[in-house]
Amino acid sequence: MTILVAILRSLGLPACIFLGMLAYYEGVPVLRDIPFADRSPVIRELIAGRVPTERAKAADDARKGYVIESEKIAAEARAARIEQERKAAQIVVDAYQVQLRNLLTIEELKNEQHQQEIADYEAKLKAAGRSRLVDDADRRFLLNP
Repeated sequence: MTILVAILRSLGLPACIFLGMLAYYEGVPVLRDIPFADRSPVIRELIAGRVPTERAKAADDARKGYVIESEKIAAEARAARIEQERKAAQIVVDAYQVQLRNLLTIEELKNEQHQQEIADYEAKLKAAGRSRLVDDADRRFLLNP
């Protein structure tokens, strides 16, 4: 205690306050050499100093912000890619639906044409005095081997 009083008298109160603040904010690395000094939270803070500790916290917070921002950008890119794939798949589905409608229309036209040909053939047979009558017995004979 007498040492502190002697330092206070020789340096003066403002200089001691300045040195105390400097030690608190910037740290006193010499205290690191004392064994087990970092076990006490107060001395641990004096060893490291307030400025480096806060700088490290700010850097960690900034990194967390960058990580969150990069995750957000990645999620937006993933959503855009999924939306683009969905639109491409919808284009393919629409194209297949158009093809299906066209094929069904062609099939219907062929069926109508075929029915018309059958009707024309039956009319031609009827005009010639012949008929093309198939009864159930004929169908069974043709379908059963």
